[in-house]
Amino acid sequence: MTPASPESAAGSSRQVTPPSRVSARSIEALERMVDGPVLRPDTLQYEEARRSFNALVDRRPAVIVQPRSAEGVSSAVRVAADADLPVSVRGGGHSVAGHAMADGAIAIDLRRMRKVTTIDDFVKGRMLGGILIESVAGVAREEPKGGSSFGQREASYNVSALATWEDPQEDADRIAWARDYASALAPLSLSGGGYLNYSTEETGDRVRAAFGDEKYSRLEALKSKWDPDNRFRFNHNVAPSGS
Repeated sequence: MTPASPESAAGSSRQVTPPSRVSARSIEALERMVDGPVLRPDTLQYEEARRSFNALVDRRPAVIVQPRSAEGVSSAVRVAADADLPVSVRGGGHSVAGHAMADGAIAIDLRRMRKVTTIDDFVKGRMLGGILIESVAGVAREEPKGGSSFGQREASYNVSALATWEDPQEDADRIAWARDYASALAPLSLSGGGYLNYSTEETGDRVRAAFGDEKYSRLEALKSKWDPDNRFRFNHNVAPSGS
């Protein structure tokens, strides 16, 4: 069993953090190079785009870009590297932890990239980053071990404690019951790591437990090769080797 996770318990603060300033030169480069909207913090479109699935998360990126192609994504990453800014990524928008939007980062919003290429009527081949997939029953257990980073395939159940509410005055009570429920199920956990897609802010030890030592080491090597500066760090992060 993978342990339950209090999905809406990302924190109880609703304070607004001002976004870091990004240079006019970087904004101009993004507008010139990215094939989609570039949303600055002083626009209504920015406020709408930064909204999270989890209303407890209220983060303000330096700028939000919405590319329409892989080339546009690459351009945004190059601008971020030149400006020495971190990068966050919004995929399907179902982010409980709110990692899609990070204070002071260049947020790459993939909602305009929603294309799936199918082969023989099956969803396989190429899938763009803005697609939201839910309920792939049984498939997770069928993939051979080592085929991807996803671990704990031998678990019998996948359990999540999802607390939802609308009144901010209920934050403490709703978060408490979700955490209590998760704690009660923790002794039944397969590895102590859980299913990271359901988790909020996890420690390095739990991230390693979720993948397993062998897969974690492979991911660490990939991270060291492709993102040695840890620019993509607003996630359940696998840090580069030696960091």
